[in-house]
Amino acid sequence: MNVGILGTGLMGFPISVNILTKNNTVKQFYAWNRTKSKAEPLAEYGAIVVDNATEVIENSDVILIMLSQYEIIDLVLFESCSESLSLGNKTIIQMSTISSDQTLSLKDKLLNLNETNVFIECPVLGSASVAKEGQLQIMIGGTQEQHDQYSDLLLSTGKAIFYIGEVGKASTLKLALNTIISGQTAVFAQSLSIIENAGLDFDTYMKIVNDGPASCPYFNFKSKNMRTRNYEEVAFPAKLFLKDLNVIMSECEKFNITTDVLKGIQKTLEHTVESGLGEKDMSAIYNSINRQEQDE
Repeated sequence: MNVGILGTGLMGFPISVNILTKNNTVKQFYAWNRTKSKAEPLAEYGAIVVDNATEVIENSDVILIMLSQYEIIDLVLFESCSESLSLGNKTIIQMSTISSDQTLSLKDKLLNLNETNVFIECPVLGSASVAKEGQLQIMIGGTQEQHDQYSDLLLSTGKAIFYIGEVGKASTLKLALNTIISGQTAVFAQSLSIIENAGLDFDTYMKIVNDGPASCPYFNFKSKNMRTRNYEEVAFPAKLFLKDLNVIMSECEKFNITTDVLKGIQKTLEHTVESGLGEKDMSAIYNSINRQEQDE
């Protein structure tokens, strides 16, 4: 089969590399990105880098979507590529983090163009470095048959694949998981700010954390960035952290779940992005939490 991808940024690029280097069933692999230069290095791995999204749709049996937000996905698929999709027999595997309602909207639009099209949701859990290592956790929303059919392709990019249920369910699960990560990042930054401003020993602090009920490998991963105030190595940018949090909050409202806990994180992240750190790693939220950093 021929496979294509729309979006070769922070996550789409390593996902593409893993498919190109690990999967022997893909005959041709087509890649498109709004900024073409981000896709061009994939040619070294055998990808055909094209100038527009329509070329990916026309030449691919299966199209992976890894774009930053719903509005862009909708624009690319149903304004730029609607004519190509209306011919049918295209499988769209949507991997971006969007809400369940947005996911269902994309599915409806795709099938309205042609009922022979197939829509599968496939959000992933893991950072850019995890994607590079091929260790993503993959969640599929669709039918069991679709899970079975595309598992080999998707496992080229990850270590485990989970069938969640009908379309929409996997998006909700991904947002629930991202809620944990949002809380961990913000609460650890808050805790570390107390330690640093009080002049307490970091190593002792982390030993107690790691040996106790609050132990979490993620804290060790993010503590280096926060302590050095160096957010250049981007596992996930702060601006997309904020985008995902906004989507999480909309999902909560759908289920009549209070968002009071998340509103403080949202406000802090908005400050992080407004202060010019939106392109930096999400751990840059530390600078907005620690007031001493804001005064410098």
